[in-house]
Amino acid sequence: MPKNQYTYIVFDTPPNLEHAASLVAVQQADVIIIVTGQTVVDFWEVSEAVEFAEKTNPRAAVRVLINRVKSGTILARSVDDSVAALKIKALKTQIPDRQVFAHFVGGGGWNVLDRSAQALAGQLALEIVSLPQTSLVQGSKERARA
Repeated sequence: MPKNQYTYIVFDTPPNLEHAASLVAVQQADVIIIVTGQTVVDFWEVSEAVEFAEKTNPRAAVRVLINRVKSGTILARSVDDSVAALKIKALKTQIPDRQVFAHFVGGGGWNVLDRSAQALAGQLALEIVSLPQTSLVQGSKERARA
């Protein structure tokens, strides 16, 4: 699929670095978002995924999205420290552990989100599209010249 046909293409790959779809998606991406939970075990695994993405595609912007954050817990309060200790780049936006997000992903769509969830989804989208995207910028310049 030619990259200049679409501005954004989202690949949702299996959570397995050995899977062929994961490799192809990482090789082709301008921005790679690795989704993880807030536990210590999640952070051990995310380091490996970040390393894989950065080595496989050094030109891509690689970021971690912390999902299912249980606010008010010790783990939630230590997320920033864990990110800093692992020297990974995480998005500022974090997805809280709320049923509304499970319903959204399960096919309910935008209408199942309450206003605060819609605002958070918009904030996340804005943060992602604001990341540096080398080939996206180059593609825009090429289309402008045509």
